[in-house]
Amino acid sequence: MKPIQFSNHARKRMTGRGATETEIIQTIQSEAWQPALENKKQAKMSFDYGLPSPINQQVYAFKTVRVIFVEESDRIVVVTIIVYYGN
Repeated sequence: MKPIQFSNHARKRMTGRGATETEIIQTIQSEAWQPALENKKQAKMSFDYGLPSPINQQVYAFKTVRVIFVEESDRIVVVTIIVYYGN
């Protein structure tokens, strides 16, 4: 697997949306990649959660982390992260 790097935008979204670096790397490494807009790729994975979300402090049973990234010849660059919370 190529090394995974995070853009500044992705790091900000990780913090604000409640995704961890470990979850993002696990998602890229273990889930199927799908096409995304502008020649990007995406992968998503659900995780057990059971904690308050950083968005509204409501407790959710799980969260789904959707990662948007670019595969370059020598690395993978994470562009942004979207997190969905649910019960």
